[in-house]
This record gives sequence, structure tokens and C-alpha cells, in this order.
Amino acid sequence: MVNMMLRPFIIILLSLVIELVASFSTNQQRVFVSTPTPENPKRLVSECMSSPLVLNPNELVDDAIAIFLSSGHSSAPVVSKNMTLIGIVSSFDFLQKEAFGGALLPLEGSTEEVEPYINAAKKICGQRVQDIMTPNPVSIPPTMSMQVAAALMTSERIHRLPVVDKAGKLVGLITTSDVMKDLLYLVRDLPPVKTENNSAP
Repeated sequence: MVNMMLRPFIIILLSLVIELVASFSTNQQRVFVSTPTPENPKRLVSECMSSPLVLNPNELVDDAIAIFLSSGHSSAPVVSKNMTLIGIVSSFDFLQKEAFGGALLPLEGSTEEVEPYINAAKKICGQRVQDIMTPNPVSIPPTMSMQVAAALMTSERIHRLPVVDKAGKLVGLITTSDVMKDLLYLVRDLPPVKTENNSAP
């Protein structure tokens, strides 16, 4: 039996909890939605990555375009002779080169204001892959989970992530297609949904 001395304090505590829950449910209007979790652990990037097409930084832009067209790829990591990741090139880089016949550079302004114009000019005038690539792209280790990799792609608004080892050497590539394949793997691996039979025997 609850001590009579404690009853007022318990009643006050309960009323505060009820008030807090009511405030949260009416003001926040939030619902937690989650992907169903299978019994098997989530896979790592090393289990889902693919072997990417790679480009040499000294490759001519025209040759790189021909490689893309013949292989059906829309992007490729750029690596040094020892497979160290130094950049990434996408079909968008080629589009910029073709779309703009020239770049009007401002004569004054801060570094942050002028830099986009300089980068556009480099892509327009670039003759080799190293001139049009995006240097130092976001990369991930093979030990990262696919869930974290997908979250990173979402936050950075990118469609591909080079996978590098501890030495910075390219070992694979994760794309949005790989993420979708992994999601399908998770969904298909889920146990069957249990339903109750409410009908009378």
C-alpha cells in the first residue's frame, strides 16, 4: 500500500507526465517511420560494391567520352598509377563543356564568389580528365554499413561513392543502384508476416 505521505507527490508526478505526453502529441506532430528490420544483420559496403570503370587523369576528354558511350557508364573515379583516388568524373562534367561556349569571368569579388566561374572556365577549356574532374570526392571505407552509406548519399545529394582502403586506394564503387539492390535484399529476406485468423472454426 502506498504511503499516505507520498500520495500527493505521486499524483503530482503523474499529472506532469500526462501533461508532457499530451503536449508532445499535440504540438510536435511527429511519427517515427522505419524500414522493417530483418533477422539478418545489415550488410557492409564491401558486400555490395561493384568494380568501377576508372579513368587516368591524363586521359583526353574526347577519349573519356568515347569510353563512357561504349561502356554505358555515366561516371568514373579518376585514379593515379597506383590506384589512389584523386577525383571523379561524371557525364555532367562533359555537359558543362559542351553547353557553354565561354565563361565571363568577374574582374572583382571574393574568392568564394569568383571560384565557381573559374571552375566553369576550367571545364570549358579542359582537354584532359584532370581538368574537368571533381578533385577529392567524398569516399567511404569498405567496412561502412550500407545504411550509413545511403544516409551519406542522401545528405550529400550524390549518386555514387568511391570506396577506398586505409591507404586511399580505390577498391570499389557504391551507386544508388547498389543501394536499391541492397534494399530489395533486405525486403525479400524478411520473415513472412503473421496474420491472425479471426474467423470462427
